[in-house]
Amino acid sequence: FWCIVGSAKFRHAALFNLAGFAAFACSLLPLNAAMGPRGTLLALALLYAVAGALALFHIRSLLWRDMQNASLDTQCARIKSMLRFLLPTLLAAGMISPVVWLCNALLAHGNEPSRDVARFNAAYTWFAVLSFVPAVLAQVEFVSLSNTKGAGNTVGLARALPMFVAQNGLVMIVLAS
Repeated sequence: FWCIVGSAKFRHAALFNLAGFAAFACSLLPLNAAMGPRGTLLALALLYAVAGALALFHIRSLLWRDMQNASLDTQCARIKSMLRFLLPTLLAAGMISPVVWLCNALLAHGNEPSRDVARFNAAYTWFAVLSFVPAVLAQVEFVSLSNTKGAGNTVGLARALPMFVAQNGLVMIVLAS
């Protein structure tokens, strides 16, 4: 229960992502009509750009204060640490849509395009639904693990991590069967 309550700290992130999604939804059809697949990719980039810009704007005073108080070496170390987290996240998120589009484009040129595209999209929809549960659990667990680590509770961290791994394993076994 407390893990779920802890995830309420991400309400701003949820609002910023919602604004990014709104920008994506409003720009997708016009950009796709004007530029084709490049426009669709541009609309996807707009989603992340709007969400990121809103997040940076929201924490601008904290960033400014942190930049003034930290040495150049500390700032460089923090930037490297954030990039090591951010780049794989953006890469993973940005790769899903083009892969789905590529599969749809290949299937659309096959022997039975309507049937093949429909089957693929149905299978992908089930994949998206099933992968949603572990993704939400991971976000909630991240809050709990971060709080435990931030409090310096290494014993609690050592107990929680195997529990979360077992919980995710159990969820994945249930979803896969």
